[in-house]
Amino acid sequence: MVILFSPLRLLSQGSGANGQSEGIIEGTVLAPDGQPVSHASVTAQLQRNPGTAPFRAGVFTGPDGSFVVSGVPPGSYRVCIQVPGTTFLNPCTWSGSPPGATVEAGQTAALGELQLETGYLVRVRLNDAGRLLQSDEGRVPGARVQFGVWTPNGFFLPMRVRTRNAASRELELPVPFGASVELSARSGFYDLTDENSAPVDANQGARIAIQAAPDTPPRIQTFHLTGRRSAP
Repeated sequence: MVILFSPLRLLSQGSGANGQSEGIIEGTVLAPDGQPVSHASVTAQLQRNPGTAPFRAGVFTGPDGSFVVSGVPPGSYRVCIQVPGTTFLNPCTWSGSPPGATVEAGQTAALGELQLETGYLVRVRLNDAGRLLQSDEGRVPGARVQFGVWTPNGFFLPMRVRTRNAASRELELPVPFGASVELSARSGFYDLTDENSAPVDANQGARIAIQAAPDTPPRIQTFHLTGRRSAP
């Protein structure tokens, strides 16, 4: 269940399905320079134990960077923070010790100030001159192009679509400076070429190594969708 509301301070708690009073998680999200980060997506995820039902709840930070997640069952939580369209890193993805909170029945877990780190923005542009995605997506099984980043630990992180129109779309994902990651582009349905017009293998896809320093200039990796491998 995902609960979205403006970050007002809520002081009254109810009881959950098991009769336990619910609690609150609150805090403030800051940029590295100490400025508040507004409109950040904050998600509290219950750390599951055997016999524990899954639970997660999300809110957005206010203009002062503050957030309040209410209606939280007792338990141990990790707190994830995403700010689409920026270089802020999600601590649940890139930090070895993401913010955590232990919620007691009827109590407030105050996390204080949570300062984000910034990274390098991996960016991809997919050109689709034939507007095939617009025609096929959601209508034809398997009609998709997958972009993402492989982390040093072997996890695959899908990239987020930032902008799109009929003939192109741009995707992005921030990664830590200095991290050895691989940009992956793959489609088993469409023919793809890279920015040098070289075909992208349908099975292996394209793998591009990236290790950015803080002074690395921004760069957009470009791919072209040139046709379907089979008729829809």
